[in-house]
Parts: sequence; C-alpha cells; structure tokens
Amino acid sequence: KSIDNERLEQLFSKFGSIKSVKVGRHLKTNESLGYGYVNFYDPRSAKMACEKTNGTIKAEPFRGITERIKSIAFTNIYFKNIPDTWTDQDILDFFIKNTSELDGEITSHSIKHNAIGTFGFINFATSEQARFACDKLNGVEIGKHKLYVGRAQKKEERLRIRNRESINKRQKERRDYRIFIKNIPYKLEKNDLAKLFGTFGELTTCFIKINGNGTSSGRAIVGYKSVESATNAIYEMNKAMVQGRMIHVQRAINQNNNNHQRQQRAKPYIYSNYTPINRHYYKPKMVNHEDLENSMLNQNDNEDEHEDEHKDEVGNESGDEAEENEVIIWLKDIVGLPEYGDVFLSEAVEDLQTVKALNKQDLREIGVNKLGHIKKFLNCIETL
Repeated sequence: KSIDNERLEQLFSKFGSIKSVKVGRHLKTNESLGYGYVNFYDPRSAKMACEKTNGTIKAEPFRGITERIKSIAFTNIYFKNIPDTWTDQDILDFFIKNTSELDGEITSHSIKHNAIGTFGFINFATSEQARFACDKLNGVEIGKHKLYVGRAQKKEERLRIRNRESINKRQKERRDYRIFIKNIPYKLEKNDLAKLFGTFGELTTCFIKINGNGTSSGRAIVGYKSVESATNAIYEMNKAMVQGRMIHVQRAINQNNNNHQRQQRAKPYIYSNYTPINRHYYKPKMVNHEDLENSMLNQNDNEDEHEDEHKDEVGNESGDEAEENEVIIWLKDIVGLPEYGDVFLSEAVEDLQTVKALNKQDLREIGVNKLGHIKKFLNCIETL
C-alpha cells in the first residue's frame, strides 16, 4: 500500500510505453486500497506485463465493473417488494422452493416489515445457490409486486454504483461537446462570442460566466453538436488575439474529475483521434545512405577550396549576427528575469504586443510560479 502513482509507473515502464497509471484510493481517507490500473499504448506490452509480473504484485487484464461483479462469489442476497401479507415463514419457503434444483439451504436470514414494505437478507450455504436465486427470481411479478433479488451490498458500494449511474445518465443526456474559453475581453457580449465560434459548426450552448457583482469573469463555455467542430475550434482559436487579449481554448472537463484528467484538458487531442482537415504535418523523407556518404565525401573534397571563405565569414560573424528578439531584451533589461526567455518563446510569446495581453493566470500557465516574479511581471506589463 506504500506504492504511489510514480512508483507504479516505474515498476511497469520496463514492459513498454505507459499512457496512464492510477492507484485506487479511499474516497474519504485517501489511503491506498491495494490495487491500481496501468494503461499501455501497446496491447502487447499489457500482455507481457500480465505474463511476466510475479512476486508481491499480481497483474491481470482489466475487466469492466459489470464483468467483475458477475465474477464475485457471494452467499448473502437482498430482496424487497415482497407482498405485505406474507409471513417470515412464507418468504423462507418461497426461496427454498425456487432453489430446490440446487438443494437450496438457508443458513441465516433477517426479514423486516415497515411502512415502506417488506425487505430483508437471506444467506445461502453456497455461492451457486445465491446466484441461482438472483438470476431466477429477480424481476418476477407476484400480484402487483415486482420482486427484486440481488447481491447484498454495503452502503458505500451502493452509493458508488448509484453515483456512477447518475453520471452516465447525465453524459447520455448531454449530447454536445463543450470547450472552455478563458481570458476573453470583459466587454465581449454573448452574441459576439457565439458569432465568433459559430464559424466552426452548429452551437448547442454558449454562455459567459458572470461574477457575483454581475460583471464578466472573462471565462465562457461553448458547446458544439459534433466533435469535429469542437476540435477545430480548439486548434484554430487557442492563443488567438480577440480585441487585444490572447484567449485560451481547451476542452471543458467536469470539475468532479480527478486532477490528472483536468491536466489533460490543455492538450490538443480531444474527444477522438480526429485531425482537422486544415492542419498539415511534416512527413520525414527516407534517407538514402549511399547518397548521404557521397555528399559527405564531396563536402570533404571542397573544404580546402572554401577555407578562405570560411575564415572571412568567421571574421565578419559578429557583424552579421541576427538581431535579438524584443521579448528577450525586455526580460533582460526591464524585468531582470532573463531565465524565462526560453519559456516565453516556447509558448509563442514572441512580441511585446502579446506580452501586453498576459494576466496573472497566463503567467502561471506559462511557468511563472513564484509570487514575487508574478508581481514583478505584472508591474512591468502595466508600464508597456
């Protein structure tokens, strides 16, 4: 139980590239439950991990909750919706009679009668008898009553299954694909936002989040009918300039999801492996090694001929040096934090006009986490 996500990834990384890992933890205490999940990119890596893992950790292929529940061995069952006129002995005789094919034997029982109805628990001698009773009697109609018979579950398990069913129901009802937009201009209206993002496809929802005082929070949600439209909107509008502000567009993630899923929100690959038709990717060319060797030999033969030219170029190198980026100069001379130069350029902050649109949240996302540095940046941005 001392193994965390990082340690689990180290143990299984020898079998292949890992897509994600997760250690199961208790909802309240956050203690490890002694099991976890490892998701490989290649199914062959998962198969190898199951075959070669030995010792204290046991690995097996993942099974869905429905399949896992079917394989659980149990002897205690729960029943409800029994006719109120039945006595305890009538109930016991009913279950014994309907499991007589397997010589059903009841070892213990607990039956309760209240204003809601009659319910209780019955414990059979074997798991086969209990499962047979559930399969045969669940859903049977007795007069106006539809009998429910199922595996007895703890309250925590019932709540977990109920929450999962509720989430699945909401996801089925919500047929749109939503994106989250932040740092939008505070004066931007809902109609303008809908017009701006409506060019990528049909919208199902569009609203701007409002602060408690009734002003815009600079954040918005837009929903599309198709995944292609949502994906195109993220690719084309992320870090676009709208009324002088750089907006950030990403997939909308439910706040109930875990931290790892919320971190994935910033990645461009959303909903599916769909690639926008307007996006072109470089395909490397195959290298002919014979041509490569010949070109290298020709280059060596020509070195002597161009030696003087190289010397002249080295002599004039300082004069032909490219001009330094204005953001790098600003970081060195004005802000006094040149170490963020590579970070700014990697995030496409390459000119002072883009720097003017940065706010506190943008700086954190770029990688400026120290509070003193953030304050220094904000003060220098105000002077631009």
